Amino acid sequence: MVVQGVRTGKVRHSVALGDPERGRAVALAFSADGRTLAVSRLVRVDQEGRSVDVVDVGTGRKTRTLDGVGGYGIALGGSGDDLVLATTSGDRANLSDGTMAPGALGTVELGAVAFSPDGKTLAAAEPNGVALWNAEGTRRVGRLPGPAGTSDAGVSRLRFSADGHRLVGVVGGERVQIWDVRSQQSLGGVLPGVEGAPGEEPDPGGVGTERAGRAVPEGLRLRGCA
Repeated sequence: MVVQGVRTGKVRHSVALGDPERGRAVALAFSADGRTLAVSRLVRVDQEGRSVDVVDVGTGRKTRTLDGVGGYGIALGGSGDDLVLATTSGDRANLSDGTMAPGALGTVELGAVAFSPDGKTLAAAEPNGVALWNAEGTRRVGRLPGPAGTSDAGVSRLRFSADGHRLVGVVGGERVQIWDVRSQQSLGGVLPGVEGAPGEEPDPGGVGTERAGRAVPEGLRLRGCA
C-alpha cells in the first residue's frame, strides 16, 4: 500500500502489510488528525478470520495488529493516542491498549459506521435506522429514524457535516437521506440521484475512501492496497 502526497505526487511511504494468509484489505479509515490509518482485512467473504492493521502514517510502519475484529466498513474516532475503532461487523476496539469487544455494537451486520469530526459521536447504520453512540462506543445516546418510504433499502454509507450537526446517508446505493443530529430527526424525505457518497471520489484501487469511516486527509492519497 502506498501513501502519496496529492499536491506533489511524491510517495511518502510504502507500507508492506505482509501476511497474505490474513486475507486482502477491504476497508480503510484515517484518524481525524491523519496520523493513524486502520486497514481492515478479511480471509473469507463471510468475514471469518477478520483483522485490522494499524499504521503510523508518519513513519509508514505498522504499530499494531488486531485479530478478531474488522469488516467491510470501519471508522476511527477519538483523538491523539486515545483512538477507538468501530466496524460494520459490530466490533469495537481501543487502539491505545488493544482491548477488543467483538459484537459490542450489535450482532446484526451494520450498513456503515462513521464518527463525527470531533470524534465524540459514532453513527452506526442499522436495518431500521441509525444508532448514535458515545465516543467510546459503549453507550447509545440516540437514534435517527430510518429513511421514509424505503423499508427495503438500507443505509450503505454515512458522512457527517464538518460541524457535526448533520448526517448524510446513502440509501439503496443511489439516494440520499439527511438527518439533523441534534434533534435526531430527518430533514425532509429521501433525495434522488447520487453517484457515490457525498464528498468522495472513486477509488481506482477498489479499496479506499468510499469504504472508510473517514475521508482521506487533505494532501494524501492511497494509491493501492493488497
